Amino acid sequence: MSIAWYFDFISPFAWLQWPKIRALAAEREVILRPILFAGVLDHHGQKGPAEIPRKREFTYRYVLWRARQAGRTLRLAPKSNAAYVAYGAARANVRESGTLEVPMHLRNAPTKLMKGLGYGKGYQYDPGVEGGVALDQQCLPDALVGTEFYAPTANGIEAKIREKLDALRRARAQARKE
Repeated sequence: MSIAWYFDFISPFAWLQWPKIRALAAEREVILRPILFAGVLDHHGQKGPAEIPRKREFTYRYVLWRARQAGRTLRLAPKSNAAYVAYGAARANVRESGTLEVPMHLRNAPTKLMKGLGYGKGYQYDPGVEGGVALDQQCLPDALVGTEFYAPTANGIEAKIREKLDALRRARAQARKE
């Protein structure tokens, strides 16, 4: 049985928990499910710990204490607001364009009628294709094809993300030419 680990990828708590998750992954399949907890809170009209001064200070001190207990050091990563900018750009796009049609192949087809209308036809399950990414599958609405919201910087871990994303974009462009 696999375990899904939902974690806030910018949270120091997730970083502190990682050694235990890695050890667990040696015994069982662990599916990583990164989320942006601040986005979830914002969606529900709530503030996160970093937005409340006293809570931010407490959280910082508590994380430092937990890190010392675990014999780990906390280092500041190079600062980047690329994910924040991407989130803002995506939200602005939704405000400007409204709700756009989901591509037919991505739509769920739980009924015969929906299947008959072409819902889900041609869908490619990413884990089921070579390389784990269906390169020729369009996931954005037609009006957004070619739109790129996230532009990782060349700093820190984002440099590796940028390389991976650029390689995927090149491979996707090549796959669509063929």
